[in-house]
Parts: sequence; structure tokens; C-alpha cells
Amino acid sequence: MKQILLLVFLSLFLTGCKDHSKTIPDEQELLRKELHTINWNEVDVYPTYENCDTIIDTQKNLACFFYIFNEDISSLLKQDSLLQTRKFHSVDSLPIEVTVYPNAAVELKLYRENSKFEPETVGTIDSLLFIKSAQLQPVQPAIKRDVPVKTKFLVKVGIH
Repeated sequence: MKQILLLVFLSLFLTGCKDHSKTIPDEQELLRKELHTINWNEVDVYPTYENCDTIIDTQKNLACFFYIFNEDISSLLKQDSLLQTRKFHSVDSLPIEVTVYPNAAVELKLYRENSKFEPETVGTIDSLLFIKSAQLQPVQPAIKRDVPVKTKFLVKVGIH
């Protein structure tokens, strides 16, 4: 009887150990697969202003952000005497490259591709945009997988 119990116990012990031999997935391979599945061209939450953060719909929230941004920067630029000079009289709007950093800093630059401005004028406009960016309302950065990320936009802003 003892021999049968010993034999049953040993057979259970030996067959039970087979499940522990399963291979553990490689950490680097899991990371590679996960990084491959992420769409790096999209964010989960776009940059927003405090006034817009109650809007749940992503596209409406983004439209709110662009509306407030355009109103804010447009009013700041319209107040500036430099853009009211004869040199800018024929210009209705400026193409501005907007960068919102993870720390909520905002950088504004004149979009240079197909720019009709002379290089010295571009530098002047960039300096003006740098000054005006400090006067903008605080912006909350975009979010990707619960992490603040950098985003860039191209916005046409009216100056007259």
C-alpha cells in the first residue's frame, strides 16, 4: 500500500513539474511589439485651454483650442504697431508654426516654407512671436498614454 501511494505521489510530482518549463517571453520582444502597435502620429488628448477641458468630444475640444488660440494670438498681434506698418499692409494673415511642449511651454515661429518675406523680416516676426507667446493664456499639453507630449500645428492667424 505504501508503495502504491509512493508511486502515485512520484508520478503526480513528476507530471506537475512539466508546467514550469514554459518559456517566459523576452522583455525586449514584448517592448518591441508594444512600440510597434502604438500610433505615434496621433495623441490621446490634444492640447487644450482650461475653458475647453470640459469638452469630451476630441474634435470639438481641438476646435475649441484652435478658436481660443487664434483669438488670443490674433488680438495680441493686432495690438502691435510693427504689423500695422506699410510693410505688412498687404498681408492679411501669417502662417504660424505652433509647438506645445510637454511642460506646457508654447513656441511660435513663422512658417518658412513658401514664405514671401525677406530673411530679415522673418527674424523680426519670429522675435515678435517669441514675445507674444509669453502673453498667451496657459495651455495644457497633449497627452499620449497618460504622458504629456510635444505637438506641432500650422495655424493661419489674421493680423488686420
